Amino acid sequence: MDHPPYSPDLAPSDFHLFLHIRIHLAGKKFDDDDEVQEEVMTWFKVLAADFYESGIQKLVPRLNKCLDSVQEVMTWFKGQAADLYDSGIQKLVPRLNNCLDNTGDYVEK
Repeated sequence: MDHPPYSPDLAPSDFHLFLHIRIHLAGKKFDDDDEVQEEVMTWFKVLAADFYESGIQKLVPRLNKCLDSVQEVMTWFKGQAADLYDSGIQKLVPRLNNCLDNTGDYVEK
């Protein structure tokens, strides 16, 4: 199963920065890309360190939730592998017995 290169639910930029920058830029008009870049850079410089720290702290429970989900999936896969192995062995036993009961002359079709 292919996975995206990152999860948008967990990317710090999507999770914290873009929400606030969208609010900051809402309703403002810019003549060109340079003005937008200058406004964003000024906004980044004005932000206090606690803004970034709070964003990271909010991310921790989400990361934990993701890790818990991975743990659940791995546990499920381990259970499935054991069940598949057991099922295969159970199918093989009667076939092997049938072969042995026919003194080795049995060929399955």
